[in-house]
Amino acid sequence: MTDHNRSIVLLTSKAVGLAVLDSVLQHVSTVATVDDHGDDRTQLDEITKRCRDSDIPVHILSDGRGLDRVVTDAAPRLVVVAGWYWRIPASVLGLPQLGFAGLHYSLLPAFRGGSPLVWALLSGTRTVGATLFRMTEEIDAGPVWGQVSISVEEDDDIGSVLERLTPAAARMVGDAVPKILDGLVEPLEQDHTQASYCLQRLPNDGRIDWTQDADTITRFIRAQTHPYPGAFAMRRGKALRIWRARPVNEAVVGQPGQVARIGQRVVVACGGGTGLAVESAESALRSGDRLGAADD
Repeated sequence: MTDHNRSIVLLTSKAVGLAVLDSVLQHVSTVATVDDHGDDRTQLDEITKRCRDSDIPVHILSDGRGLDRVVTDAAPRLVVVAGWYWRIPASVLGLPQLGFAGLHYSLLPAFRGGSPLVWALLSGTRTVGATLFRMTEEIDAGPVWGQVSISVEEDDDIGSVLERLTPAAARMVGDAVPKILDGLVEPLEQDHTQASYCLQRLPNDGRIDWTQDADTITRFIRAQTHPYPGAFAMRRGKALRIWRARPVNEAVVGQPGQVARIGQRVVVACGGGTGLAVESAESALRSGDRLGAADD
């Protein structure tokens, strides 16, 4: 196998970026990342430390501008993208000889677009994964170099899924990159007839609709819990984040969003006569609280 030390640029951030950096470290000539200290998920300090320890130049950008200069100056054969949140212009995509290899948290062609893992869990998908693909002007539509999948268990939430998927995805990238550099693997075209698309999630998309049944709301909460911002309800005009909850076995008769204490549990009435036991929230819920539109 050819020696490809220092032949790629890595665009990266967050835990997935740190894991991918570790998996391809010997091949990296330059890293571009983002100043995301305001995000609880930031791994900026760890990423920059890895780069310093390995004598790899790191560029901390405030947004997508300046990327063309980073790639032009580094002149890589391949750019690997993991945890990058800006559209990359076609003029930049064409700079490296082997193009851009993007890591997307879905089994493409399913769930192209924004927040794919959140949308997959919201939909009740029982198998999720990650895809390494050649980036093109069309979002997440390029040919595929590799995929990895994991099963979603009954009690999984997005945090537990990420704990398993992130290292698996990083290993997949680490295995694929040397083969791409050596020309040992050709990307395979996606079946575009099977494509589905995720729209960008907006802040209010995390709001709980208590008229839905408890199973649906439980899935909604699990899809957005830590390390994501969390599903929320309105309580006295303020957002209350609910991090963990599960359906109760008994029928619960009440107005959707009405809170009661049943035994040792704090239970919220949901649609269809179902109820949800809240196990973790940002502040205590009391019997008699009402969660929902009435508090706006």
